[in-house]
Amino acid sequence: MSQSPRTVSVTLNHRDDDGMVVDSSTEQVEDQLVSDIVDRSAQLLVVLRQIAEGNSGETAFDEALCDLEETLMAANLVPDGGLPAIKFS
Repeated sequence: MSQSPRTVSVTLNHRDDDGMVVDSSTEQVEDQLVSDIVDRSAQLLVVLRQIAEGNSGETAFDEALCDLEETLMAANLVPDGGLPAIKFS
């Protein structure tokens, strides 16, 4: 008998145009996807720090952001907008 994947409750804040939280929702996300999201978020932060130090460029940023976006879409935490969130290069 196969065991169903373990999940983690993730609370998402919904913000208005001024950045104020106006609502929230909770989603159940498989624990492996949560691990992937943390990994890709950390990588994005590392790349941003490297950019600030002048040791990395826009391509690395684009790739790290794309990886994070794909993982968030796989976890159904953000809809597929059809285009990357932002692209610098």
